[in-house]
Amino acid sequence: MCKKLLAALLAVTTTLGLFGCGGNEEAPKEDKAAEPATEKEPSGTDYLPVEMMSREETKQLTAGTVIEVDDLKAMPDERVLDDLDLAVVYRYHNIETSEDGSENEYDHKMAQPIDLSADGTETTTLSDFTVFMEFTGIEIVPIDHFDLNDEGQYEKIVKIDENLYESAGPVLSEDKISKLNGN
Repeated sequence: MCKKLLAALLAVTTTLGLFGCGGNEEAPKEDKAAEPATEKEPSGTDYLPVEMMSREETKQLTAGTVIEVDDLKAMPDERVLDDLDLAVVYRYHNIETSEDGSENEYDHKMAQPIDLSADGTETTTLSDFTVFMEFTGIEIVPIDHFDLNDEGQYEKIVKIDENLYESAGPVLSEDKISKLNGN
């Protein structure tokens, strides 16, 4: 009798163990599929502030305003800038160092932010020279004109250099979009 009881307990324990292992094996798969990813993947623009200026602060900005990286605590509200026919351009400083040690330094602007490391810098080594790039701040510029893209969205076009125009992204202000549509 003792052997039968022991055999029955062993059978129940084995069955529960197998059932439990099978259940444990399936549960994480279901949980992983149902749960959204909680880790934030680096966007390449983590060097930019995540806070936004108030509507009033943004309205005080004018074309030609430069905000250096050390003073940039919040980004302008693009919807407000759209209504003012203004946009943000991103300023960068580059140092190209050749194999012989000679350096070429220059500053440039971009209508969209460049992907850099979280501290706003990036060093790229090529076969015959190295490029160090550093984010230096933003500048407020007038919107030159608006274009309709392939998706039917209006984009802000800004002048970057004498003959260089770039899209500063889609128009975000609903009021500006209504005006552009003639409403």
